[in-house]
This record gives sequence, structure tokens and C-alpha cells, in this order.
Amino acid sequence: MIDNEHKKVLKQYYKRSDRHILVVEADMSYSDVLKVVALSDKIRKAGNELVSLM
Repeated sequence: MIDNEHKKVLKQYYKRSDRHILVVEADMSYSDVLKVVALSDKIRKAGNELVSLM
């Protein structure tokens, strides 16, 4: 892929993707916290993988 095409596709991805950071306080058990963190990490990695494929 040409560098300009890559930048164009990446810009389109950034426009459509959520890039917000939300900080919340919640009463959760430690095991629930670990599950949320693990899922969040998987979502982040999937987004990174998608960008690398584009």
C-alpha cells in the first residue's frame, strides 16, 4: 500500500473509532475488575491489529 493511501485509510479509521478515555468508580469485586481489564486489553489489541491490517 502506498504511504499516502495508508495515511488516508488510517485517518478514516480514527474518525470512526472511539478514542475516549472514561474513568469511573464502581464497587466491583477484584475478579470482576480483572475481567474488565482483560476485556479492555483484548479490545485495544484488536483495534491495533485492525489498524495494522489496513
